[in-house]
Amino acid sequence: MVLALHSGYTLRRFDFEQALASIVSLSIVKEMGPVITGLLLAGRIGASVTAEIGTMQVNEEIDALHTMGISPVRYLVMPRFLGCVTMMPALVAYASIVGIFGGAIVASAYFDMSLHSYFETAWGSMEFGDLMEGQIKALLFGAIVAVVACHRGLSTHGGAEGVGRAITSSVVTSFICIIIGDYFVTRFMM
Repeated sequence: MVLALHSGYTLRRFDFEQALASIVSLSIVKEMGPVITGLLLAGRIGASVTAEIGTMQVNEEIDALHTMGISPVRYLVMPRFLGCVTMMPALVAYASIVGIFGGAIVASAYFDMSLHSYFETAWGSMEFGDLMEGQIKALLFGAIVAVVACHRGLSTHGGAEGVGRAITSSVVTSFICIIIGDYFVTRFMM
């Protein structure tokens, strides 16, 4: 909604408001949907995974798995990795649809654009490659969050204080990797 509001007022200055739906839909599908959802996933799920595995590490539960002949990577990491990688594209699709609808509300309320015209322009301006770019980013960001969170969790030491440091490190590292990954995917998809 904020993107539509700022873009709409800027486009109004140049008498080019009809491009609002295209700008909002492409920006959300290719950039904002995947990046913001990735950051939310890192902050919520990444922190939770790091805390869970980190607590198991400092309580020596990971060592107990080794002793019983159970691979911690296979038992703890893979389900979390698969969960992040498979659900992130669905979350990005949902976030993108909600974002496009939010843009439609703003375009209708503030810029006198009919909903029919907005959606026709929004869907018409997107190509399959635009949707795929967002989904490729979703897969990458889901993998980044899972790998970073599990790695930080498995390398946790120092008791409860160490778990707190691991969580902070996990979230910050995931944020940085998502931003860098976004740049490279965008660069090579153009």
